[in-house]
Amino acid sequence: MANDLQWLESQLAQQGVLVSAYIVANGISHDNIQTYIEQGQLQRLSIGLYGKEQQDVSWPYIVNALQHQQLIPVRLSGITSLKVQGMISEPITSGEKIQLVSNQFEKLPKWAHEQSVSVVNKVSRIFSKTPENQLTNVELNGLTLVASSVELSILEYLEQVTDEARFGAALKLIQSIESINIDNMLSLLIHSASDKANRLFLHFACKTQQKWAKAFSEVPVSDEVVTVIRDGIVDTRHNITIPAFYPA
Repeated sequence: MANDLQWLESQLAQQGVLVSAYIVANGISHDNIQTYIEQGQLQRLSIGLYGKEQQDVSWPYIVNALQHQQLIPVRLSGITSLKVQGMISEPITSGEKIQLVSNQFEKLPKWAHEQSVSVVNKVSRIFSKTPENQLTNVELNGLTLVASSVELSILEYLEQVTDEARFGAALKLIQSIESINIDNMLSLLIHSASDKANRLFLHFACKTQQKWAKAFSEVPVSDEVVTVIRDGIVDTRHNITIPAFYPA
């Protein structure tokens, strides 16, 4: 029992929260978990999620528990990934949804949605299996979290554009990106399975006239028109539909 408590205290100090399945997999029974709760040495934060005290759980602890304790293959993506990698200067605020992606549908446990900052997982079709060189590790709160590369995060964000509001937000996002790894983005545009994300990136690169945009000016697209905005007009250079009234 003493060794179990030492292990719990050490793990909580490192990871902030612990998932019941992870605790049991490391040799502590459900009955002993209940005993520690009754003795006040462990607190139930949500069903299946435990901490040292009734705490406002930091979102990196939740993502770490998903990735490294439950082994759910999700990763930071989109705005969240770009913020933690320093590509967007705005901080992650209370109430903001933490953006995750996976390559197929992954049901997240209920406790992942019950904290002050909730997580949202989307399915990305850019790759059936994401290449290792398109993943990166980020350090937060002493934890190592898996994220999409900057360039993949951008495409995964663009993959979710479905209406004019998101189109306008995506335009502002591309306007805010001062630099990217051009070779990595070119490789992604060649191998990505998402025509929509690819063409949106090329369209926005052209529209925003970023200093890095010329590197993508000769990337070819097929003649088939991809619908992004329903009832929109066609950008004949990139063969996608865009808003009839372009966002400012």
